[in-house]
Amino acid sequence: MTQWPQTIPVFIKYKMLCVGCMVSSFHTVEDASKEHGVDDALFKADLRKCMGCQKTPEI
Repeated sequence: MTQWPQTIPVFIKYKMLCVGCMVSSFHTVEDASKEHGVDDALFKADLRKCMGCQKTPEI
C-alpha cells in the first residue's frame, strides 16, 4: 500500500483490515489473503488491474 496507494480501495473492497494495520508491513499479499479468507488469485488479479499491470513480482 505504501508503494501502490491506489490499491487501498481493493483491500477495502475485500473487507481486509490491512489498511492501517500495524503488522501489515510484515505480511505478504498471500499472508493477508490467507488471514482474511480471500481468494488469492482473484485478489491479486484485482490488485494488478488497479496497478495497471499484468504481472508484478512484488505481489
